[in-house]
Amino acid sequence: MSELNPKSATQVLLRKARTEESSQDAHSTDLSTASGDQRFEAANASSLRRRRASDAPEDDLLSLSGVEEKLRIAKRENEFLKLRNRELTQALADASRRGTAADHLAHHDVLTGLPNRLLLMTRLRESISTASDGQTQVALLFIDLDDFKYVNDHLGHTVGDKLLTIVAARILASIRADDIACRYGGDEFVVLMSKIRDSALVSSIVEKIRERIDGCYGIDENEVRVSASIGFAVYPMHGDHCDALLKHADASMYRSKAGRRGHREIRPPNGALPEQGDPDKDAKDTKPEPHDVNVCLATKE
Repeated sequence: MSELNPKSATQVLLRKARTEESSQDAHSTDLSTASGDQRFEAANASSLRRRRASDAPEDDLLSLSGVEEKLRIAKRENEFLKLRNRELTQALADASRRGTAADHLAHHDVLTGLPNRLLLMTRLRESISTASDGQTQVALLFIDLDDFKYVNDHLGHTVGDKLLTIVAARILASIRADDIACRYGGDEFVVLMSKIRDSALVSSIVEKIRERIDGCYGIDENEVRVSASIGFAVYPMHGDHCDALLKHADASMYRSKAGRRGHREIRPPNGALPEQGDPDKDAKDTKPEPHDVNVCLATKE
């Protein structure tokens, strides 16, 4: 074997020293007494131990941090969903209230609070259907205030509106709990009586309403005496459908108005008067001549 020249031997020793120095610096291990293979194996084992000791906790920390972040996100989403649920619940409740209010306004008179003509016709059809088995009867009472126009023209519509409100309350106080009183239009009211088994009840209620309405009303320093004309129709005696019953009750009301004390009949141009028992005649031709509403001295309403 040929000997290394001095220059080559120096280079080998320098490379070996640098390798050992680099290995010691990288792993911070004092292996000066170990052989090269031992130092290499020791360095690998030390590096592996450090990776196992350091990498695992970092993975755990990363995993825990991710879970906590997901929990925070889920919590925020849950709070948002709860808020939206409350908002939607409130919106639905508001819509329901608006719908209920709209439905009430569509079926009731704004002034008196009574059912209007639309609701009356619905209830009348239902009552006729129920009574079609022949076990009960249905009655319509048509009520008109005498000379109500005088109140509006001479005392004002405010007084007239207040009078209508009082009349509505008196009608309600005169009928049964299951009966329906409605404002048909203007100063006209209609009472629907269902499940009638004794026809005498109809006449009794008519007189009770008339007695309650007829009298003196004190409104805004004004005192006037008002009366009512009332007609009625009974199913199936006077008709088997809504229009026939309303027509008969309306005609009956005008006959009552024409016959009330202090009125006189106005004959139509042809001189003929409709028969009192015929609901198909135009009884409105017998409208009474208007007269002043009597001032009364009774105590105010």
